[in-house]
Amino acid sequence: MFQKLVTTKFFTNKGENTLLNKLKGIFEYKKPYYFDALVGFFRASGYFRIREFLNKVSKIRILVGINVDNLVLEATLRGLLFRELS
Repeated sequence: MFQKLVTTKFFTNKGENTLLNKLKGIFEYKKPYYFDALVGFFRASGYFRIREFLNKVSKIRILVGINVDNLVLEATLRGLLFRELS
C-alpha cells in the first residue's frame, strides 16, 4: 500500500525534517517576499544559522510563544535590529 504524500506549512523537528533543511528547500526553489514564523523558543544561534536565507526577504516577522535567549531579549528591549556581533 502506498502512503499519500501530504504537504503542509507546519512541521516539527524530527529526524532530517529540521527547520534549517526546510528553509534550504524553500529558498532553493522559491523567492519568498515575506517570512512569518510562529515558534515556541527562539535562540540567537538558530537565527544566525538561517540568517543567510532571511537576507533575501523583504519583511520578517517571528512570533515567539515561550522563551528567547538573553541576546535576543537584550536586542528586543533596546529596539535594535538583530545583528551578529563582530
